[in-house]
Amino acid sequence: MARRSRHGLFARINTQYTYLIILTLIAILLLAGGQFYRNIYDNIRGGVMFVTSPIIKIVNAPFTFIGQMSQNVGNYQALQQKHEDLQFKLRQTSYWEGYARKLLAENYALRQRWQLAEDFPKLPGNFLVARVIADLSGTFIDSFLINVGSNNNITVNDIALDNGALIGRIIDVKSNYSRILLLTDINSRIPVVVGPERLRAIMAGNNSKTPDLLFAPIDTIIQPDMEVVTSGHGGVFPPGIPIGRISYSAPNDIRIEPVAVPEKLEYVDILGFSAKLVPNENKLSIEEYYQERN
Repeated sequence: MARRSRHGLFARINTQYTYLIILTLIAILLLAGGQFYRNIYDNIRGGVMFVTSPIIKIVNAPFTFIGQMSQNVGNYQALQQKHEDLQFKLRQTSYWEGYARKLLAENYALRQRWQLAEDFPKLPGNFLVARVIADLSGTFIDSFLINVGSNNNITVNDIALDNGALIGRIIDVKSNYSRILLLTDINSRIPVVVGPERLRAIMAGNNSKTPDLLFAPIDTIIQPDMEVVTSGHGGVFPPGIPIGRISYSAPNDIRIEPVAVPEKLEYVDILGFSAKLVPNENKLSIEEYYQERN
């Protein structure tokens, strides 16, 4: 193996020290000259800055542009996030506004029904509001399911109302739900009185929107717009509950237009009422019984 020459190593070290000494002397001379010839150095520095500043600006221009673009991208992302947050809050606000409107509508409907409850203070039995949970109406049957049953003291033959107008009666009761037979059902028969003369008849459902009026007195005139209300006979329905008005009258064909529209119902009012609540020993009719109570 070849050995390095000691003389060559010492020569390189001496050369490095020589450069260091020379640069140090130059720096000292420049500092000393800057102290004694400050004006000249200031002029030289100004000229150098005048020449190099445009070059520095040109060199820095891409970096400045990149920095601005990066800042703009950051600002855009922040704005986009704020936009998404505002959209989310707007959707939440819209949801709660719709929910509040729904609650206001339900509150208004329930207030009307509880006001109706005060209109029947002397009727025996319970009064409560139920929600319609299923419409079982079809070709051969008109009935509803409601979300109350025997757990809420509902019994067969309790009557169903909508803002005071008759809808039907309870025909089947389970623990948590019940079935209402609508007055338009073909199996529905309700004793009624018609008009100011209180003509007695029977309203019969026919599975259409306009039930029939049957067994009206012979040689009586029944005209459209006459009011039809329950008569109270038979003890199933209290007297005087509005049903509807005569919509069509012809020989052997009289139709009734009910006040309540079952297709639009969300809530129904259930009124507990039964003939067994009337004392048998008094031998009074339903109407006479309530006249005495009043």
